[in-house]
Amino acid sequence: MKYILLIHHEEAVDEDERKPLLEESVQLANQLYEQGQYLDAAPLQPASATVSVKVRDGKRLVTDGPFAETREQISGYFLIDVGDLDEAIDIAASIPGARIGTVEVGRCGKSRACRRMDAPNNKCLSEPPALPGG
Repeated sequence: MKYILLIHHEEAVDEDERKPLLEESVQLANQLYEQGQYLDAAPLQPASATVSVKVRDGKRLVTDGPFAETREQISGYFLIDVGDLDEAIDIAASIPGARIGTVEVGRCGKSRACRRMDAPNNKCLSEPPALPGG
């Protein structure tokens, strides 16, 4: 099962504290890769570099900054593939950012590319075209 682990912490983390946490995160990513559980991971840019997008009455509204006004911001993520929620929680607890913030664990839905989706039944009605050379 795929899970996304969203790392939240205060943005004002001292560089002397942030650098070793980032190094530990890279080590964890390598460990998860070796165990066949790693799909992706990355730190995010500061909240000042984000925008929020919403559409209301057919009009796109773009605002600077994150969606919510909070002290903690999403600072990065891990995307993992594990057997169950308990395994995902164990990995979340080992993320260095959990020591200075919170790691939110969310199970991902099935991700299958579809050309046309039957939304009420969550079934793919037709597969996407094959990519050239693939």
